[in-house]
Parts: sequence; structure tokens; C-alpha cells
Amino acid sequence: MKEIIRLSSSQRHELFQETATRRKIKPAIAEKDFWVCWTLARLFEESSISRSVLFKGGTSLSKVFGLIDRFSEDIDLILDWRLLTEEDPEAERSRTQQDKFNLIIIELSRRYIKNQLLPMVKDIL
Repeated sequence: MKEIIRLSSSQRHELFQETATRRKIKPAIAEKDFWVCWTLARLFEESSISRSVLFKGGTSLSKVFGLIDRFSEDIDLILDWRLLTEEDPEAERSRTQQDKFNLIIIELSRRYIKNQLLPMVKDIL
């Protein structure tokens, strides 16, 4: 990936065109897949981020485990809830208690992403 980043814009364009032709996909999809992979690699090289989020969905199956062969449309990540609270999200609760807990976790997640995770991501990318 580092070699591709070092290419000029026109050289990368040519590479994505060739990849698209070989894979029988649109060049924009080949380029998007490269940037998804590059972004994931950069994020997970940083231990403070790799300890905060986990892969989720098709991206992990495709890019991490090689279980499916596909081009990624997006990056699915999930925040580690242990960064937000010591309470177990799977603990037995009444529906009302669970709804309250969910609202609290959503707010804590927003704050964590805004105040901690996003600044780390901006520094890396």
C-alpha cells in the first residue's frame, strides 16, 4: 500500500483502471476499495485506536480474515463498550431499565467519539 500511496495521482489512476479491467468492476470501486484498506491499515496500526474499535460485518470477513472476496463499500466498526462503562450491557434489566441504559450508552458513545476517537483519527489520517 505504501508503494501505491507514493505514486503520482495519474499513476494511481492508471493502476485503478487496470485493476478495474482485471476484476471487471468500475475504476471508482477499485479506488474506493484501496482507500478503505489504506484507512483501515492506518487506523489499526495505531494501538490506541485498535484497542477502541473492532471490525464488524463484511469488511472484517473480506479484509481481515479473507473469508469472502469482495470490494468494500464502507467501513463497519464497533466501539468497545468497556471504554464507556463498567456496567455489562447484556445484564438482565427490565425493558425500561434497558431503554435508559441504551440512551446513556448512546450519549457516552457520542462524547467518546467526539472528544477522544475523532481527534486520534484526525492525527493519523
